[in-house]
Amino acid sequence: MGNQLSHINAVKGWNSYTNRIDLALGYGLSFGGLGARLSYQAPAVFGISVGAGYNMSYDPNVGNVKKILWNAGIQMWLTDHFNLAMHVGPRYFKKLKKTEAGLSLMVNYQHSIYRRLGVMAGLGYSLSLEEPEKNVKSAFEWNVGLVFRLFED
Repeated sequence: MGNQLSHINAVKGWNSYTNRIDLALGYGLSFGGLGARLSYQAPAVFGISVGAGYNMSYDPNVGNVKKILWNAGIQMWLTDHFNLAMHVGPRYFKKLKKTEAGLSLMVNYQHSIYRRLGVMAGLGYSLSLEEPEKNVKSAFEWNVGLVFRLFED
């Protein structure tokens, strides 16, 4: 009876304790700017993701500002909707007006809105990994997007 109730309450494509592969489109750190992210979530706790996108601050006249940014990350899913994520990859630091390798920590939330479609948002912080003996360079980070559940078993 309990299993039947959990099945009735589950949104199609967003069941608990399954392997999941999601494709998300949006803007922010997880997407490398305006871009896409592919992620895998294990049945319990663990997840990984990769993202790439267009840097909206790109200026061909400024020396060290990359056009395309990417990131790779690991996640610890606290619930089916909340995760803590750590990402590495190039970051655009607005105060410096340059791109540097960075490490980011994020708290993310995702929620289904209709069948296999969902929304996601996150807040976090990035630290530059270049020249740490000088000043620590940091930036507030965020992301927002639509999530498409591609696979679930």
